[in-house]
Amino acid sequence: MELPGVTDIQKYKKRHKELLYNRSHWEPIWKDLCRYVLPQYGRALYPGFETRPRRGDEDMVTSWPTLAARVTAAGLQSGMTSKSRQWWRASLPDPEMSRFPAIRRWLDEVTYRMTFVMGQSNFYEGTYGVWSQAPTYGTGVTIFLEDFEDVIRAHTLMIGEYALASDYTLRNNTLYRSFYMRTWELVNTFGKKNVSRQVRNEYDSNNTEQWHHIIHAIEPNDDRIRGGRSNRNMPYRSVYFEAEASEDDEGVLEVKGYEEKPFATFRWEIAGRDDYGFGPGWVVLPDCKELHATQRDRGVGIEKSVNPPLQAPVADMDKIVNAAPGGLSFYSSMVSGSGGGIKPLYEVAPDLNGIQLSLTELRQLIDQAYYKDLFLALMMRSGGSAEKTAREVVEIQQEKLLMLSPALERVDEYLDDAINRIFGIMLRGGLFPPPPPDIEDQEITIEYVSILAQAQQMIESAKIEQGSAFIAQLASLYPEARDILDPDAIGEGYLSAIQIPQRMLTDPRVREQIRRSRAEAERQAAQMAQMQQIVEQGKTLSEADMSGQNALNALLQGAAGGIR
Repeated sequence: MELPGVTDIQKYKKRHKELLYNRSHWEPIWKDLCRYVLPQYGRALYPGFETRPRRGDEDMVTSWPTLAARVTAAGLQSGMTSKSRQWWRASLPDPEMSRFPAIRRWLDEVTYRMTFVMGQSNFYEGTYGVWSQAPTYGTGVTIFLEDFEDVIRAHTLMIGEYALASDYTLRNNTLYRSFYMRTWELVNTFGKKNVSRQVRNEYDSNNTEQWHHIIHAIEPNDDRIRGGRSNRNMPYRSVYFEAEASEDDEGVLEVKGYEEKPFATFRWEIAGRDDYGFGPGWVVLPDCKELHATQRDRGVGIEKSVNPPLQAPVADMDKIVNAAPGGLSFYSSMVSGSGGGIKPLYEVAPDLNGIQLSLTELRQLIDQAYYKDLFLALMMRSGGSAEKTAREVVEIQQEKLLMLSPALERVDEYLDDAINRIFGIMLRGGLFPPPPPDIEDQEITIEYVSILAQAQQMIESAKIEQGSAFIAQLASLYPEARDILDPDAIGEGYLSAIQIPQRMLTDPRVREQIRRSRAEAERQAAQMAQMQQIVEQGKTLSEADMSGQNALNALLQGAAGGIR
């Protein structure tokens, strides 16, 4: 099988080796995080355990760091990608276009169908795997492949199972995945003619349970000829090959392409041009190690105080000691200088209160790094509406939410790639109704409406409320202060911050027409009121008594005399 643009599989093997070398600088701390925080996802870091479970918690004494990481994962799942509530919707770059009923209906239908596919597939299992790993290891990766039954299939990779590279925009654009497949899986997936000679021989001899090391390379297709429709002309190239196949056999299993990037990565935080991220687990790794050590020391101290090491006379060396409650032991009492008997070798009185204070402090540091309080508050209030829950979270945990905001913004990068991939698969599969003619060539954008997304927006709305309240108070003393603010800008900014849909707002031109009509109506009402006042005054004068001596009569007579 000829590779696109190359004739030698060694090119891919060479790049895989280079990516592994770059990754090797990250592996020591990943292994420490696996040993002390999250062993469940780290078995791919240890050769020989790729196809079988590895406990990995031999250095752990307490589950506290693991539980903190699980709370963060559950909080991200419920706060960003909850299966039970809407967390995103399709939109357009121009909000004005989204207001047209036909366009809005089509966008809502796209959102509904994609949400249905996500719910029917394992999409949410994939996102939970990413939220579980990224806070601790710093990086999470999911590959989204087409599936005949469920439309999409999400493969979330374990740390150590992949190697990444980034482009000049600092976004991951290359993924080399390392995994294992059995003989029968290789033949059923790629066809007998495409596997190596060794795999064919194993299959023919009914030795089908042997494991084989497979590399899946995904990278931009530099040899792409624009305008072509074959696999070699797609934006991304995909190559499966057997890592241990001989050079003459090559072992190329499959060469194809993708119309869009088929994988999504979430890096909690990055420094410079790093291909991998780092997260809260990195920050509190020393505290996690100290927590395990302190917990172990406390256990040893309690055990020694309850069951201390003993000393006994040499003469009683062969005697049986019954240490059970109420047990009876016999010993020699005539031992020179010893007084006889069995007694503790030394007194053990551990400072349990001091140790407990140290443990509490370490646990608080770990919980703080993983934003445990924020996510617990979020999950306890997740029963109400998204807007109400977001407002409550902002009111209670605003400071921590501000600290979390950079990571939440990076979540959007992961979700953007995931939704873009799913949209592309469904579009090519004809699973959407035809779009309105006005937006056939328009790009679809994504608007996030999850609880955490709304909470971030409400931080901005709180600033608007505070500023408006201050100007209102200032205007009570200085009326000219009202001229500082633009009411339209304040209103639109506030409604945008709490994610009120644009279609619910009146068009600025309609708004201006309404205001002109209102001003004209107020002017006419003022004129009518003035005319009514003149009429009333005239009526009052016509009914006045002019026969007697009164002020009105004297005034009129004086005015008449003046005229003469």
